Amino acid sequence: MNKVLRIKINSIIKPDIEFVDYPVLKTKCKFVNKMIKKIENSRVLMYLSKEFALAKLREYKVKIIKNGHEIDDIYSILNSWLTRIRIRRLIFIIFEGIMLPFTPILAILPGPNVFFYVPALLFYFHFRTFNELRQLKIEELNIEWE
Repeated sequence: MNKVLRIKINSIIKPDIEFVDYPVLKTKCKFVNKMIKKIENSRVLMYLSKEFALAKLREYKVKIIKNGHEIDDIYSILNSWLTRIRIRRLIFIIFEGIMLPFTPILAILPGPNVFFYVPALLFYFHFRTFNELRQLKIEELNIEWE
């Protein structure tokens, strides 16, 4: 299976990168896939799928829609974008790491323990993404142009 991640550079003045096409989160477990199907078009699944794609960025063929940018500019735009993502994920990890020890207190509430599971899930995905992006160099990416 050929893994392709399509991204688009939006503006020339203040460049920002947007995911156009990315793989949806999947697993080998049938039960989990059944649950994923129930929330197929939700923002949560889209966000977790983007985080998973960022964590596995080395394994994807990255197709970039240029929108009039020069190739040298695109590398600097990608590098600054990855730096911003790393910093943002580090802030998320610190905040979630501080918050996570206090969430089991809410486990005494009846019903599903959403107050623990959601921060724990986000912490896992953010930590995984940060760890991979910390080791990633822009030269290692398999980049193609559209």
